[in-house]
Amino acid sequence: IHFAGIGIYAFQTIFRTRQFCTKFEIDDSAFTMIRFVGAFMTGWVIMALYVMFIRNNGVVGAGYLNNMNFNLSHGDYIIKSNNSGESWNFINLPTDYGKFKFHLYQSEFDEKQHMALTHGDYKEQKSVLVRVHSECLTGDVFLSKRCDCGTQLDGAMREIVKNGSGIIIYLKQEGRGIGLKHKIKAYKLQESGLDTVEANEKLGFPPDMRDYGVGAQILKDLGVKKLKIMTNNPKKLIGLEGHGLKITGRVKMNVSNNPENQKYLSTKKTKLGHMLDL
Repeated sequence: IHFAGIGIYAFQTIFRTRQFCTKFEIDDSAFTMIRFVGAFMTGWVIMALYVMFIRNNGVVGAGYLNNMNFNLSHGDYIIKSNNSGESWNFINLPTDYGKFKFHLYQSEFDEKQHMALTHGDYKEQKSVLVRVHSECLTGDVFLSKRCDCGTQLDGAMREIVKNGSGIIIYLKQEGRGIGLKHKIKAYKLQESGLDTVEANEKLGFPPDMRDYGVGAQILKDLGVKKLKIMTNNPKKLIGLEGHGLKITGRVKMNVSNNPENQKYLSTKKTKLGHMLDL
């Protein structure tokens, strides 16, 4: 509605009704349709420019737009059985840590697929233990020592099972939101001496493009209102609380400190504000 209003104002400012009609001999009814279509299209152009702006200028703003205007589908993208059209909201996922339930979501905005792992009867808890984790192929799957992502995911799964219940949200935003290809390019720049923030900026990206609005939507869909968050990142607290979730506490994540990631961790602390004891 806001963008349509801006569109109407912009379009009418550019094309004055009487002058336009007189010059091109257009009657009032035809011009009314032209104004409607023009305002609609102008509004969409303004909205597209706004989306581009907030994607490059702040995590919370981008999350707010996703939460307000775009939906997630839950259950529609789980593998279906016997072509019957029946789908499940979750499947059982036994792991070395314990038994989880695997929930699959897909954004209707950008079609990215996100996941949630739930353990135990978390709905009985006044405040749910939660880890919101951004995808890191190199760290989570191949156990790279260049970052601390894999050890944080490992620690979160262990802590949730130890706690008896909890949730892991796994978001499809590799490389702090820049994607795998650009993350590898950033790694190459880091091998030339740049730190992780400088490498992102060298490629034309902000230091951190992650968006926690989708994660907040998933938590709400799972029935979570209050949570204890496992994180060292203060922006994550702001991002989730900005979407109406109540954070009752923070659980510190232990990180793997080794010669390969000391510069990376130091940069996260000094430039990105992560709460790390190094």
